[in-house]
Amino acid sequence: MEQLKWTKKWLLALLPLLVMVVPLAVNAIWRSPWPTALSTLIVLFVVLPVVDELTRGGELPPDYPDSPGVLRTLPILVLPLLVLVLIWGAWYSLSLWQHGDYFAALTTVVSMGVINGTFGINAAHELLHKRHHFPKTIAGVLLSLSGYGGFKIEHVFGHHKDVATKNDPSSAPTGVSFYAFVLPALWGNQRKALKLQKKFRSKLQYFGYEYYLWQALTLLWMVCATYLLGLWGLIYFILQGFVAMCMLEMVNYIEHYGLTRKVRNERHYEPVGYQHSWDSNHLLSGYILFQLPRHSDHHMHANKPFYLLEDQTSAPKLPFGYASLVLLALLPPLWFRVMKKALNGNRG
Repeated sequence: MEQLKWTKKWLLALLPLLVMVVPLAVNAIWRSPWPTALSTLIVLFVVLPVVDELTRGGELPPDYPDSPGVLRTLPILVLPLLVLVLIWGAWYSLSLWQHGDYFAALTTVVSMGVINGTFGINAAHELLHKRHHFPKTIAGVLLSLSGYGGFKIEHVFGHHKDVATKNDPSSAPTGVSFYAFVLPALWGNQRKALKLQKKFRSKLQYFGYEYYLWQALTLLWMVCATYLLGLWGLIYFILQGFVAMCMLEMVNYIEHYGLTRKVRNERHYEPVGYQHSWDSNHLLSGYILFQLPRHSDHHMHANKPFYLLEDQTSAPKLPFGYASLVLLALLPPLWFRVMKKALNGNRG
């Protein structure tokens, strides 16, 4: 029995890494384009929502193995695995395209972007809040794989300060659809990162040029992809990166939709509280996303490791898991109906 519990703990802890390699595993077992191309999307947006609804009630702390050193390493391990998966995806999608399987090739590119956005950027989010330079550097490299290196600056010094206000491009007001939100959020966060960089330049030289460092690394990835795979390599890198960035902003959209801080005066808002982020206690989503759905605790204790994040009773609760809400957000009328009820329940 103890051995079974130990195995279960480690399987859940390793879920992010295991789900990342699903398309490679499917391709190794079932050498057919469409099962491989769709496997990630099926796992994340069909299987996960069903399992989430069957395993509700994750208010208790997550049951991770008692190995904090190993757990701290898991987000770092995402980097080499993500590079491997993205290289494989580039080769596989090119092969499909050359054989005339155009839709399967494009679906593979989208799947790679979803993997990058779900696991790469999420691991970077966990690492960029650390105090030491090494995990922060790994975070920057991870973000460079999507072209969103500015997130490393803006998220810490912008989003966490301005969340749930009109000054935060990643906080969506009530009644704004994801389609109306995503492009202004992407553009606004890049502009804000540059603005913050100029502010730091007079104080810390490294931070003053960090934005350009990560963009230069992104450019290097693009040059390498083009050199190895020609025009397809460039198209592949840009498309998967755009999908990854959209996945990040989709998560931001879900995490803070309709939640606002009260204005104290023209320049000041009330302090950030648990009530300014949506929480979700869906068990499997929590493990797959390094407990990101316990988002209110993260905003109040940004340096707390993912395996210690707790449910907060004072935080508003999302009606479904993240995967289900991603699908709902793509259908604005349904999204507005569901979230109106959730917002009314929160205010009540």
